Amino acid sequence: MAPAEARTPADREQPDRGGFGSLGSIIGLLAVTWAAGLAAAPLNDNSFFTHLATGRLILERGRVPSRDPYTYTAAGEPWTVQSWLASVAYASVERLAGPVGLRLLLLVGFVLAAWFLWRLTEPAASLLVRFGLTTVALLVATGLWSERPYMVGVIGIALVWLAADGRMPWWSVVPLMWVWGNAHGSFVLAPVLVALLVVGGALDRRSRRWVDVPDHERRVALGVVAGTLLAAAGPLGLRVLTFPLVAAQRSDVFAQVTEWQAPRFRSPSELAYLGLVILTVVVLARWGRGWRTILPAAAFVAASLYAQRNVVIATVVLVAVCSHSAPSLGSLQAAERPRLGRPIATIVAVLLVLVAAGTLLTPPSAVDDYAGAPLAWLDATDSEGRLATDLLNGNLLEVLDGARGAVFVDDRVDVLPDEVFEDLLQLQRGGMQWGQVLDDHDIDTIVWGRSTPLAALVSGSEAWRVTFADTRWIVAERR
Repeated sequence: MAPAEARTPADREQPDRGGFGSLGSIIGLLAVTWAAGLAAAPLNDNSFFTHLATGRLILERGRVPSRDPYTYTAAGEPWTVQSWLASVAYASVERLAGPVGLRLLLLVGFVLAAWFLWRLTEPAASLLVRFGLTTVALLVATGLWSERPYMVGVIGIALVWLAADGRMPWWSVVPLMWVWGNAHGSFVLAPVLVALLVVGGALDRRSRRWVDVPDHERRVALGVVAGTLLAAAGPLGLRVLTFPLVAAQRSDVFAQVTEWQAPRFRSPSELAYLGLVILTVVVLARWGRGWRTILPAAAFVAASLYAQRNVVIATVVLVAVCSHSAPSLGSLQAAERPRLGRPIATIVAVLLVLVAAGTLLTPPSAVDDYAGAPLAWLDATDSEGRLATDLLNGNLLEVLDGARGAVFVDDRVDVLPDEVFEDLLQLQRGGMQWGQVLDDHDIDTIVWGRSTPLAALVSGSEAWRVTFADTRWIVAERR
């Protein structure tokens, strides 16, 4: 393997892509086609349900709610709708174009994310390296990208790095940070990234370890800071900036939520990410270009090992890091134009259009993982009284019923009072106080997983009777 060829800042600002029909354009089209196929997955993420319901509520009332409108356990509790802009986007496209609009919004987000991932690999001298990094990143994306607003963070972190490399105008991060700050709490990672790039770049220039270190980080850092502060010019005001700090104070509660726990590296996507981490360590240990790549890699890997939710953004950072440091493999270059390059690129472009069309025609929702059948049965029987479901079905009820204040709990653990969260844990674990919890909240009906401890307890209790059961769920009502 030959060492990576040095590229000047001017090379990075104007990479030689070779145009339509080049090897690079073909692989880039394949990457976005892959992403377009991923966008055909069911729109059934539980958090997405609440984001969509909240967007409808904002459009209906003309304001962003500041108190919880969904649950009876946290009714009236202060609620900072950090992702209000994403919620409005979901509800607006649904109002304009129905389910197809939601599909289109997701499709555009996935395609942009894949395209920017491909662009991040441009500093690599080898087409094989670029192809390999993009493939691994999309393997991670296959199981972890979803319709959640964190996709704004995936795109945002890629654009910030591109700007720091001088491949985007530095000022473009100002409007980016306003959008990101009002769409998802991961915006706090942008100042972290540029700070690491500034410090790393300064160390490298001082030690002359990397002679062609880009010198755009300072202006980009100013743009990120300005855009972040500008995010407060919105319906949330300063709360949009302070909410992540307030939420961090409830780390003990968030630690009980799966996405805030350390990855277990069992799924194919998490295993692909683990492979990317190992590859990054090897590349930096043998061919590392300096602190400008080491510091971001170390920080974002640490963040991803702390919480699963950070894996998707860390993947973007590691792709950029490896692209700057990886050795050259083979002689193929992205700008090369094979004899049949243009026909092949045309075929892939047509394939992209077909996959995108198929995605738009795919039914948007599938609630197989939710208690759809027992909830429909309860509606048909006109069941009255308070209903208790688990977190995920709480989110589903919000998109189905709106702001009726009839939900026991959902996954917004930042809203739930501590005592309510403790009650939820009692029910989930089948704790000794499960009966007292149901009594305290005046719960008359339970919809819960059939294989859970709570299902076994209510099935054997004289105070409750099971009125519905299928292979996955039970409905139990007070006698």
